[in-house]
Amino acid sequence: MRKKGILLFLCFSIFISGCGKKEDDLNQKNSYQKAGCIYIEDGLLYHGEDRVEYYEYETGTYMPLCAEANCLHNTNECMAVYLNGATVLGKVGEQWYYLMNDGWNYNFYSADLNGQNEKKIGTITHSVEDPYLFYEDSCIYSSTDFVYDEETNDMKYYISTIYRYCFDEKREEVLVPGIINVGYDLYGEYKDQLLYIEKTLENGYVVKSLNLKTGETKSFLENVKEFRAGDLNGRFFVYMARINENTDYKIMELDLETGNEKEIWTYTGEDFPLFSWESEMKIFSFINSTENYRKTYLYTEDGNCELIREEEYKPYYNIFDIENGQIIVQFLLEKSSKLGKMGVNDFVAGKDDWVFLED
Repeated sequence: MRKKGILLFLCFSIFISGCGKKEDDLNQKNSYQKAGCIYIEDGLLYHGEDRVEYYEYETGTYMPLCAEANCLHNTNECMAVYLNGATVLGKVGEQWYYLMNDGWNYNFYSADLNGQNEKKIGTITHSVEDPYLFYEDSCIYSSTDFVYDEETNDMKYYISTIYRYCFDEKREEVLVPGIINVGYDLYGEYKDQLLYIEKTLENGYVVKSLNLKTGETKSFLENVKEFRAGDLNGRFFVYMARINENTDYKIMELDLETGNEKEIWTYTGEDFPLFSWESEMKIFSFINSTENYRKTYLYTEDGNCELIREEEYKPYYNIFDIENGQIIVQFLLEKSSKLGKMGVNDFVAGKDDWVFLED
């Protein structure tokens, strides 16, 4: 890679004592990746069609992840284009770390922040599932391996495992071992707790945490009926689960500090929920593509759920973030996608005055 200036950095950090790091090294601001977007303290990164884009909260600036003057951002010589092909991307210390697929294997690489001195670190033989988390000299992720019958080619079973790859030691270790036909979904990290869901046909869903310092595992919720969706933001994990065999669901908020649950909403219907449980505003939407509607509710601290928006399902949008009085979303179009933003007050008022971000 040729030398390119970089406008910002990524820092996925979770506070763990593994991989040989001292406690004093673990004071980084946490950030994370989910729903195709990378969240950092002062903005967010977005994988576009052909390059990595960056939105900065304070200035409202949206730009390619490249500061090279007169760059056209249309070849792999551009850092924004090159890193758009990374399966995993993050910053550890003064180095970029990223995972590239060469068609046969997934290889971890590192490079200076200016794109020079790219080095291959090591190879893993399975894919990385979203979300993934970075901390100092390691990356934590889950992966699922499928085993097929050699004669019929039918799937016999699957194994999901949670791994940690240590960059300094160039080794992969198992954090949560795989069990036949047991799946794991990562939901993020709060303080020392890596939150994940263990799912089986026999026992339903179990919400668990792994203490990344001590290795202790505990269960917050056991044998929960069907999950529809969930989201972790800070100390709160909000999710929707089936109450009974009918189409009755409840939205619950789990406090990771206390282990207590609070019921937010009960709902009957097959609609799919989306959550944006931010400190500035807590909202959830019910979407139905068949009936072509989206209903968004605002949750207030006094326990009320107020319908604030009722609109058509299309154009569909993901809410990426709510920060500095702005709500940033991704519109999914037929052949492309684009980012838009709106003031929180206008959004709550039901307005449609989106400002689409252009670089």
